[in-house]
Amino acid sequence: MNGNKRAGASSRSAAREAGTEDRPSVTQTTDAAHDRRRPGSRNLGPSYGTARRVPTLLPIGSAVVLASCAATPEISNDYDHSANFAAYHTFVLLQQPHRGIPSPLVAARAEEDITRELLRRGFSAAADPASADLLVDFTIGAQERMDFSSYPAAYPGAALFGGPNWASNIDVRQYREGTLAIDAFDLHTHRPVWYGRAKKELTRKDLEQPAAPINEAVGSVLSRFPPT
Repeated sequence: MNGNKRAGASSRSAAREAGTEDRPSVTQTTDAAHDRRRPGSRNLGPSYGTARRVPTLLPIGSAVVLASCAATPEISNDYDHSANFAAYHTFVLLQQPHRGIPSPLVAARAEEDITRELLRRGFSAAADPASADLLVDFTIGAQERMDFSSYPAAYPGAALFGGPNWASNIDVRQYREGTLAIDAFDLHTHRPVWYGRAKKELTRKDLEQPAAPINEAVGSVLSRFPPT
């Protein structure tokens, strides 16, 4: 029996030296590892999953431009091209309650800023409202907005022509947008002659400290009044 053991050991040693010792093939090793990971399962190929986001890197310059756009009011205006703006010298603000705003101080600040800006631009506040050239009115407020954006994204699966499958991811962003609109009416003809509006995505600081954004919006809108 001891002789048989020595003979077996000598045979294995000779096989190692000759490189002919029986070893599991690569295929056997891979299949065994797969069976250990998933007992009793079969490899059915890649599985389908939900689309995932593809990370996008923006250049630093682009990020700065986007940030600056978000912080600057978007201004639009229109006017009656037949109106003679050179004939307007005095104004009066329409006195009316401004509903739908969180604080009456918001309307009061807007009224003060509009008056100050019109005076700075060479107009005079009419002592008698009935004799004013222009009647100026404004509306101010904020509302919730939703921004939708979609972009292509790859997800795993068996594509028809090889390569990844593609789907559309949709991002939804909710934010609060502030709006200031200013209207000017000719008190002699009782017709609207000018309109300007500013809108901006409000930050938390804007909501907590509204004086600065109101002043900025008024100055931006009236920078186009009178039209040239």
